[in-house]
Amino acid sequence: MMDAPGRLLRIVSVIALLAAAGCASLDSGQIVRSPLQPAELACVDWYAALDASVASAGVGDAQAVRVAGFPYLRTDRFSSALRESARADADALAALVERLAVLDLDARGHEISNLPPEQRGMLVVDDASVQGLLQRTRECSRLLSRADLERPALR
Repeated sequence: MMDAPGRLLRIVSVIALLAAAGCASLDSGQIVRSPLQPAELACVDWYAALDASVASAGVGDAQAVRVAGFPYLRTDRFSSALRESARADADALAALVERLAVLDLDARGHEISNLPPEQRGMLVVDDASVQGLLQRTRECSRLLSRADLERPALR
């Protein structure tokens, strides 16, 4: 039989675990982009695989914050302050998206460089070198940002 403090600790641990799982599932980063073109779907899958590898290796970069639902974007305090002005102007929005994409590519460069070689090799690309993985990420960033900017609902 378990004593009261041990039982309380176990209950608190279970609640904390459920809360963490709930937060993770609420911020799944999934945004409905329909209809997806095959190249867009491949890029969404690419980011999912890359994110899983980075998480598994514990090499996530914490400099800029990921933008939920947009795996090719990250933000910082300065960029977040530009959000309102970008809502009112299409050119400002495009410039902000470009800045957020640069922040993401910078972070991904660190993450990919820190991935163990065996994990880089498990990512399905023609060139599993750091430069090859970064090139795939750049291509997907350009493709998804262009496609998302063309979708009014995602702006």
